[in-house]
Amino acid sequence: TKFVDLTLSETVWELLDPSGRLGHEPMTLVLDLRGAGFWHHDILDPAFDFGGDEAPGQLDWLEIAELRAKGAGADVSATGDLFFDKADTETYGGMPNPTGTISISLIGVQTLLDNLVATGLVSDEEAKGLRTALRVFAEPGSDADDLVSEIEFTDEGLFANGRKIR
Repeated sequence: TKFVDLTLSETVWELLDPSGRLGHEPMTLVLDLRGAGFWHHDILDPAFDFGGDEAPGQLDWLEIAELRAKGAGADVSATGDLFFDKADTETYGGMPNPTGTISISLIGVQTLLDNLVATGLVSDEEAKGLRTALRVFAEPGSDADDLVSEIEFTDEGLFANGRKIR
């Protein structure tokens, strides 16, 4: 799925961002995933209950060819490959245990958080929580407002930039 160079009229931007602090450049959203798996149930059947205990399907592997969200002055992208061990559903609370790596780039996210707080769209407390999470999962990139993260799922646990998270 791709939405590339989506623009909003200045009238809409004035409603969302009356102070003009957010970047008004065209926005892009790309979700390019590939994988293999199957459904255990007919999910189109109106009687199917998504809220049940059993997962509706099974994912064997997932390639994140491109995941990108760009807009309001920030650009977040990710790529990666994950393989799922169906025999181990204990490690991640019912989900098959993944193995693989996801590489993430976050450009302008900290400035975007500052601007969202300044416009009142995000509270200072919410921004602090997000910044804390960024410090745990990301490290500085090549420029002042760039962050990068390498999330790795191995038999030994979950790692972010080489630091064990779980």
